Amino acid sequence: APDLTAPAYLTAALKAVKDDLARVPGNGVPYGALRYLTGATFDAPAPQVLFNYLGRFDAGASGDWQLAGTTGQLGEKRDPRMRLPRALEFNAIAEPAANGAYELVTTVSWPEGLFTDDDITTIGDYFRVALAGLAALDEGGHSPSDFPLVPLTQADVDALDGPALRDILPLTPLQEGLYFHSVFDDDSAGAYVEQQLLTLDGEVDEARLAAAATRLLTLYPNLAARFVALADGRVVSVLDGGAEAPFTTLDRPGITDDELRDLAERDRRAGFDLATGPLMRYTLVRAGAGRNVLVQTVHHIIADGWSVPPMLRSLLAEYHAPGTVYPRGGFPDYVSWLAGRDDDESDRVWRGELAELPGADGVEP
Repeated sequence: APDLTAPAYLTAALKAVKDDLARVPGNGVPYGALRYLTGATFDAPAPQVLFNYLGRFDAGASGDWQLAGTTGQLGEKRDPRMRLPRALEFNAIAEPAANGAYELVTTVSWPEGLFTDDDITTIGDYFRVALAGLAALDEGGHSPSDFPLVPLTQADVDALDGPALRDILPLTPLQEGLYFHSVFDDDSAGAYVEQQLLTLDGEVDEARLAAAATRLLTLYPNLAARFVALADGRVVSVLDGGAEAPFTTLDRPGITDDELRDLAERDRRAGFDLATGPLMRYTLVRAGAGRNVLVQTVHHIIADGWSVPPMLRSLLAEYHAPGTVYPRGGFPDYVSWLAGRDDDESDRVWRGELAELPGADGVEP
């Protein structure tokens, strides 16, 4: 039999219960509405155990009224002669303790004759041991309900999970095509890698510029994405926090324009490992005489031509005034909007728009 107090068991149980609750529509409100207000009948038996958390109550908080302290009077109260609607009830409330912390006070109720006092003592001991084990967990980790845009199993999440994980997103249609060509086309190395070369005159603080480049990954979280294949072959975009933008400085006084272009082209042709982010890097070339060239290399799967101007504006703004550009989370919002679109309706509209074409057209993304 499994050890019900083992951290691994408690972590798995915590995630399973969390995801079960996430699947309940309306946080369970429709159940009571349907059962008791509409006269609807249910084939399933009525629940036999109730877990009811009544919330946390502060004493000493500001407001028009406040609790004098632990009163013992909060929670569900009923006449002992009243019929219980279920076999076992746990009503819990968090109240302030004398040391300023909170303690969880749980009242267990049961119909007389259904359980013995020893039965309830045993159940209460199990309850306390389980709560103590859950409270001792360092961190529970993520579960599929944390990433609603992608159908995932717990095994999928566990394979990607870690302290840095922030989000798991589906690929956009364009990203799916770029991923396919980048991974499965042997001749496409560098074909979907873009570059921008910026000439910077005067003294350049490379540490400050590197910090500004890393700051971009916070401002635009999708720039830190890596693209990972799940066990069933589907590919997801994994967004991690705390990533640093790769930054290299080369001292090449007297480098010619042709040599600079050749250096940049070799970097572009090197490509990226899509499963290991970030899919962008920087090279600062110190050409001498106060001339510096910054080479920004980025894979097209995380940024397109429209993305480059705001990226570069943010980079230079962060260099000149660190911390003045505010984070933006637009890309996950866009993916969420895209997931809500009706694909069949989109296909119908585009078939109508393209119906007059005489044949194949050279339309490219």
